[in-house]
Amino acid sequence: MRVPTVVSVKWPYVVPLAIAWLAASLAANALLGRRDIFLSVILGLGAVSAYRLAMRFTAARHHTRGMRLVKRQDFAGALEAFRQSTEFWGRHRRLDSLRCITMLSPGLYSNLEMGWTNAGFCLSQLGRHEEAREAYRKALELNPDNGMAVTALRALGDPAVPPAAAGRGPERREGP
Repeated sequence: MRVPTVVSVKWPYVVPLAIAWLAASLAANALLGRRDIFLSVILGLGAVSAYRLAMRFTAARHHTRGMRLVKRQDFAGALEAFRQSTEFWGRHRRLDSLRCITMLSPGLYSNLEMGWTNAGFCLSQLGRHEEAREAYRKALELNPDNGMAVTALRALGDPAVPPAAAGRGPERREGP
């Protein structure tokens, strides 16, 4: 079974990412003595990618581990990773709210919100449907327009999906 992954981007959040790439490219160009603009752009992209990767394996390490475990269908292990993720992001909400700058992440959903959404998915895969509903409800408390949580609650037969939570459905693509 392939587990679908969701890719949702908040397009204005791409701007800080583009600015970081431009700044890194300009810095590389200055260091190279303005000799090779193509190399400067590649080095700038490499620097931004390295920063994002470092953040992924530091601040977002629990979430990253959880996603790896979901792809292996180890839902119990992934659930523990997402629990750790929600604890971390619950303590660091400011970092999460500024993720487009601090982590250069253009994601539509906050890390805390995704932690609860992914925990709900794992719980539903483990047959723990009431706990899954609670996790999805926590995601909706953070963002009433979370289409993934709304869709999942409806699939779990939750009659109490708030009308305000009629957000658009999730954008889907098959994982790599």
